[in-house]
Amino acid sequence: MGAVNAGTGDFSGRLNLPTYTTGNYPSGNEGDLIYDTTIGSIFVFNGQSWVPPGFGRKAQATGGDSLQNIGGFQHHFFYSNGTINVTQGGDAYVYVIGGGGGGSGGGPNCGGAGGAGGGLVYAKFALTTGSHAVTVGGGGLGGKASSGSSTAGAQGGTSQFTIGGYTFSASGGNGAQAKSSNFNDPGPSGGSGSINGSQSYQYDGENATFGTGGKGGDGTTNTSNGGTPGNGSNGAPGGGGAGTNNGTPSDGGSGNAGFFTGGGGGGARDGDGSNGTIGQGGSGYYSGGRGSNVSQFQGNPGGSPNSNATGGNRGDLGTSRWNAGGGGGFAGGGGGGAGDASNSPNASGGQGGGGLVVIKYQA
Repeated sequence: MGAVNAGTGDFSGRLNLPTYTTGNYPSGNEGDLIYDTTIGSIFVFNGQSWVPPGFGRKAQATGGDSLQNIGGFQHHFFYSNGTINVTQGGDAYVYVIGGGGGGSGGGPNCGGAGGAGGGLVYAKFALTTGSHAVTVGGGGLGGKASSGSSTAGAQGGTSQFTIGGYTFSASGGNGAQAKSSNFNDPGPSGGSGSINGSQSYQYDGENATFGTGGKGGDGTTNTSNGGTPGNGSNGAPGGGGAGTNNGTPSDGGSGNAGFFTGGGGGGARDGDGSNGTIGQGGSGYYSGGRGSNVSQFQGNPGGSPNSNATGGNRGDLGTSRWNAGGGGGFAGGGGGGAGDASNSPNASGGQGGGGLVVIKYQA
């Protein structure tokens, strides 16, 4: 046995910590130390729980486009790529939301499909000290009409956050396909969330939430109504509404304000020259924008908190009639589909709402 100098805390020899396996820790007093043989690391009891060295009762960090205290939790909002700089580790939660897909421009005497909502993952994790990169996906652009046909809407970008060997990822919603015939084109599918490519994850006894973005509303024939888009599952963003020629365009699908996800943009209407009903934006953290009709209503962009957070732009107005799709709401709402392309070239579907990453911990 080596000598111990209690006056200075110097040890001559070896300190043997009690050993335990993960999930079988003892009760503790503040300052107690143990060694976890499952993962090969020291843990300290901080008065509340066993934590790795460098963890406190509360994390401390800087970074993000906006800092907000909501319900006693500090939230770091990332509207674009950035870095969170952690000076004290602690338990935290992350929301990762992919960008929304773009809606289609209209086809010959028919309306385009809406873009799909982005994916979502929400999870508890260990926020460790150091600098950690955040990637935020953009909203997909809407497809553009050209005298009877249109290009496809673009897929939304993937958002990601990597820390401690885990990558929290949410793919963007798919864009609506190009429309070149008088056919009920199917709406595209939504993005999805994953952690290291899997949908199985647990930390500190809490399972992660994986959400799929709402599908876009189906495109229309000459006289049919816009197909109903999907609401996001498990809190994910909503899909964009479909446009129409002589029918009724559809409203955007809904996101979930509690998960910070946006609603889809509303579909547009051509109406062979008469205005008629327009599709309204779906609800969420921020709502999607309404669609356009011939000359009464110009579509709106999706809602967003400020110019740094991207709600999807409304589609380009047509050169003969407005009939452009509404923009997807920030974060991740799908863009609305445009109306008839034959009589209004250059009209386009709405852009999907930009993605978002939020990191929160006890304030």
